[in-house]
Amino acid sequence: MIRRIVLLLLLVVNGYSTIAQTALVTRVKTQLYDKFYSIIPSYKCTGNTLECYTDVYAGEVLERFSVTFPDLSGCTDTGYAFVYFGGLERSSCKNYSVIIIGNAQSLLIPKLFIDKNHNLNFTDDGASIDFPYTTQNIEFDLCNAKDNTACLHYTLSRYRLDNQYKFQKNLDDFFESNAGTKKYLGMNNSFRIQCHNQWGVDVKINNDSFRIVVEDHNMNGIYNEPGIDHIALVPYALEPVSNTTKEGSKVLEKSKDAMVLQHLNESYIVSGITANGQTMTIKYNGKQLRAAEKLGHKRAPRFKFELLAYRKYKKLRSYRGAPVYIFFYDFKTADTNTFNMLKQLYDASSGQVKIITLNYGNSPAVVKEFVKQKYYMWNNGLATKKIYDRYRVDQLPMGFYLNKRLRVLKVGLDPKEMLTEWQMGR
Repeated sequence: MIRRIVLLLLLVVNGYSTIAQTALVTRVKTQLYDKFYSIIPSYKCTGNTLECYTDVYAGEVLERFSVTFPDLSGCTDTGYAFVYFGGLERSSCKNYSVIIIGNAQSLLIPKLFIDKNHNLNFTDDGASIDFPYTTQNIEFDLCNAKDNTACLHYTLSRYRLDNQYKFQKNLDDFFESNAGTKKYLGMNNSFRIQCHNQWGVDVKINNDSFRIVVEDHNMNGIYNEPGIDHIALVPYALEPVSNTTKEGSKVLEKSKDAMVLQHLNESYIVSGITANGQTMTIKYNGKQLRAAEKLGHKRAPRFKFELLAYRKYKKLRSYRGAPVYIFFYDFKTADTNTFNMLKQLYDASSGQVKIITLNYGNSPAVVKEFVKQKYYMWNNGLATKKIYDRYRVDQLPMGFYLNKRLRVLKVGLDPKEMLTEWQMGR
């Protein structure tokens, strides 16, 4: 669900643009969104007293709670399921929202009744959501009990396992043996769920552009909890976005509302994040050295990498005596033009500039096949997390220009800029 970017109130201070207030209107996918296959098992209703969700052995009695059923006219059988949500305020069935499923097993169209106000009474939550078998998915929000503007957005789909009989049997065995005394209805009557827990907006300030995102890290609908929730500046229009602090995401500081964030060489002060994650204040804070620029005029960090074309390892120090260009990339950020420019650099320097391209984040098998098919003559390898961190890479792609003594001359050069440097330095 993506709407147009909205920027509210643009000011100019001391010649610099500063956004006084920004509306975050894009539901951003995290890297886990498409990878995360969270299964919601369904259970049979035998009365209005239900049994809580937890992973326990079959036969173990769980906490029980009562619900008030909705109008189930036209439903031949009824089931129930649980969705994890931390924004509830009740002692029974803590941290799980409940869904009542009409026609849970029959061939009639399933009707899903979602307890949106978390009171276990399904008569006051509005109409049910029909989920025909021809429909790919349905979507709904769950909002915090204290603030109904602070919500998570869920996508519910069927967990289709066509012809994967052994896998389906293993899943059925697992959920049946971990259902307490509930009657598990099987994978064919269960669901897959995905959650949007980030809001973001694409921003342009002066010559800089980036996407800023806030993440409800503990999934309770609130996006501004100090010491818990996350914030990040990432490349413009990037999706999906990482939600790990090892890849640029920062935890909101406990000591103060305002935080200083950096994107490349520019820094910004962010404050006033609202609970629903959709409004904040961003102020330009001047230039600041990138972490990698602190390597300037120092000996380049040593490393060893796999030379993919020859299936052997090379050390950086073996390139001493020639200028070196190290280029970190992934296939999401480096396109055909990037590699065409690398080839121009290789051809123009007649191989005198030692080019080392290091892929970070893609499957080694995919990278090896790419190298095999393209047959680029420079040195193609894989960057480990250790190499990535040693060079303090803060955004892909990113290039480093080393002199003959393997000292870092310049940081952040793309292949076109590196070609210009080479041509000017000859």
